[in-house]
Amino acid sequence: MSDDLELTDRQKEVLGYLPASKADLAANLGVAETTAKGHLHALQDKGVDVSYDRDANQWFIADERSG
Repeated sequence: MSDDLELTDRQKEVLGYLPASKADLAANLGVAETTAKGHLHALQDKGVDVSYDRDANQWFIADERSG
């Protein structure tokens, strides 16, 4: 992930919980699953390579899985 992205504190918090399922992410953030999904899509819109692994039922930062 590029260090020059301008992320909010909340977006940085979301990234800190990954990898996680949408339900786990929502629980950790204290929000609804739809809100958690919105945070993930906002990160994608900013160019963060956040992906979903259907088999593991987890969202993750792709850069951290390729190493």
